[in-house]
Amino acid sequence: MEFKGSFFRDSAAIWLPGLLLGLTYLLLGFYYETNDDIIISLLLRGIAIQPPLGDLTLYFHGWGQVLRGGYQLMPSIPWYGLFLYGCLYLATVLAFMWGFRALATFNFIKVLALVLVFYISTWLEHAMWFNYMRVPLLLAGTSYLITQGGSSKSKNTWLPAAGLLFLVALSIRPSAAILGLLIVWPASLLINPATKISLRLFRPLIFYLFIAAGFLIYHKLNQRPAETQYQRLDWLKSTVLDFEIYQPQPRTQKDKLAFQAINKWFLADTNVINEAFYKRAGSVNLAYILTEAVPAKLPDLVTGLVKDHFFILAINAFLVFFSFKNQPTEPTQNRKLICSYQVYFWLLVLALGILLKLPPRVITPCLSLYTLVNAAIFFRSVKSDQFNFKKFKVIWLILILLFLLQLYKIKHRAGWQQNNQATNEAFISTLGNSFAGQIIVTQILPDYFRSLSPFRNYNFGNNHLFLLTGWNTLAPGKQLYYKKLTGQTDFAKAVLTLSRQKNTVWLLSPEFYKFIDTYFKMCYRKNLGLRPGLILMEGHSPAQIYRPSLLP
Repeated sequence: MEFKGSFFRDSAAIWLPGLLLGLTYLLLGFYYETNDDIIISLLLRGIAIQPPLGDLTLYFHGWGQVLRGGYQLMPSIPWYGLFLYGCLYLATVLAFMWGFRALATFNFIKVLALVLVFYISTWLEHAMWFNYMRVPLLLAGTSYLITQGGSSKSKNTWLPAAGLLFLVALSIRPSAAILGLLIVWPASLLINPATKISLRLFRPLIFYLFIAAGFLIYHKLNQRPAETQYQRLDWLKSTVLDFEIYQPQPRTQKDKLAFQAINKWFLADTNVINEAFYKRAGSVNLAYILTEAVPAKLPDLVTGLVKDHFFILAINAFLVFFSFKNQPTEPTQNRKLICSYQVYFWLLVLALGILLKLPPRVITPCLSLYTLVNAAIFFRSVKSDQFNFKKFKVIWLILILLFLLQLYKIKHRAGWQQNNQATNEAFISTLGNSFAGQIIVTQILPDYFRSLSPFRNYNFGNNHLFLLTGWNTLAPGKQLYYKKLTGQTDFAKAVLTLSRQKNTVWLLSPEFYKFIDTYFKMCYRKNLGLRPGLILMEGHSPAQIYRPSLLP
């Protein structure tokens, strides 16, 4: 039985993603991987900033204003989560369409089984352990893939719609969309083998590059000076915190304290931590990267790949081996292309892992797109009547055992996320009910934003949140919020004002309070003078209440 001939089968790429995503939510739940998504949604909703921030500078270009408007019209609806999961659904549809096209001659039951294995092996994580970075990476990659293969008429039909989806991906996070394109563009050669390479093969790639160039140029021309500074400071802190390629060379005790601040994500005091500081107190240099970053990051990269992605790596090893085995020995072009793509992809992963970073929200989408390309090569060379590898029983046994281990990993992660979500939601609820109408100055709260639900709007009563730490504290719109709460636009002056303000409660870890008290004594010769009180939460992120004691 071929995979065609009935509406049920022909529309499977539409209904099957919805079914699998729905089952994932019902059986396992959806959870945020990091605190970034909650913080972004708080900015859009006008919590922790006023007025609500529609221009997020670094990402959600255009969509920030749309989502902010949605929250203002209907604040009870989780617009942020709905928008991103809608985009994830589109990316899943495109991935399944790509897979079904490669499996066009296969029995429908066999197709469903293979698609289910693919979903469990890599795609399920995007839905269950969610982060906005996954969406543009997947949407850019799958939209490009759908322009490959098939008839010329089909390619021409898909190209405008695919380009529009790529533009959506760029507007969410430009760097992630470009990475998605970097992973899949070789499909132009791999899926369209030809004895002679022609410009026609690269027409979709040229179209995508034109869109990316236009988007980036337009964005650069319309960027305000404050946004340029924000982008620059965000990059500089990332070289220290995220990428670990910056070599600190502090000259004074104040410089050492500034690096302590950066490592605690205390970034907003641009009087101390600014471009001049980064230039004076250290540098990004090749010698440091080779002698320090590579030895430190390479083992973690390799062990992380094996520990967290063992099943999808095994599947790709299987696909590449049999794709290579089934290629004709003459001509050798196809084999060379397959080998070249493997080298290209893993060099790209190595470069990203060493020079930047590859958390799950980046590496898993990369592996998903890599698998889609390898699977298309494999199923192009292996027809349905050849799909019989009984003589490789050991390989099948290994894959089955790894599949069972993958199921256990998913179950264990879901259980951990459920427990973490319950703890974090209870803490947020306690916070909202405990301090009526006060300003909550906190560094610890973002630690409790992980594992939360994308489909809930978390509220903090009628309290105002003043976040001391995080990338978001560098946002240009923060100055207006500081002025509203304290009358000061400068971050350090606003913090000092809050330390002497009656309607203020500070929620900090004891360790952080020691640091921030020392920081203001050394940098500003001021004593915060906070009085410790009740410990609200113990454990890995202890939260203690502090009250102003130096009231006017």
